[in-house]
Amino acid sequence: MAQDPDAFIREVDEELRQDRATALWQRYGTYIIAAAVALVVGTAGWVGWHNLEERRQASDALAFDAALTEAGGDAATAATALDEVAADAHGGYDAVARLTAAQLHEAAGSPDAAVASLQALAGDGSAPDLYRELAQLLDILARMDTEAPDTLIAELRPLGAVGPWRFTARELLAGALLRAGDRDEALEMLRDLETDPEAPQPLRIRARELVAALDGDG
Repeated sequence: MAQDPDAFIREVDEELRQDRATALWQRYGTYIIAAAVALVVGTAGWVGWHNLEERRQASDALAFDAALTEAGGDAATAATALDEVAADAHGGYDAVARLTAAQLHEAAGSPDAAVASLQALAGDGSAPDLYRELAQLLDILARMDTEAPDTLIAELRPLGAVGPWRFTARELLAGALLRAGDRDEALEMLRDLETDPEAPQPLRIRARELVAALDGDG
């Protein structure tokens, strides 16, 4: 028996809201932190002959580590400390501090503070695009259940066009299109994801399942 279309869309929306942010962090969080640290280390080596820059890098590293260790396992305290680190750090530590702070704010039950950390990074023109775009995507995820679908669609389209996060952005865009009632475009986007050889396999599998469910409802 075909699933009720409205019920299916609600299930998709619920899954996107509750699970995708966690899945993104599980899939990419460690990579992003490792990439940021690699960037910092690489930058420090490249400008090693600049003593002042070396001292700044060392200071940022110590401040980042202290923000995590001195919090004693308290997520809210660590998040606040990392926000302070991000305000003064540079060279990669500012970006990773804001991303980690957002994750900890969310864990501490402070979604507004998490969004503020993400938006601060997304709006930082000096941060690498890799981190800014991830912050934008996570910010959108945090607002998936409260923001008007048209607003989400407008923000997700450019993220889905190019960049390292384009496939996840397209998956979320399909969900926003479903919420907006644009079933045809959502299906077209999911079919493209399903057959795109560059898309991650788990995402292609999810797209295939969604296409099958939506076709069944049709």
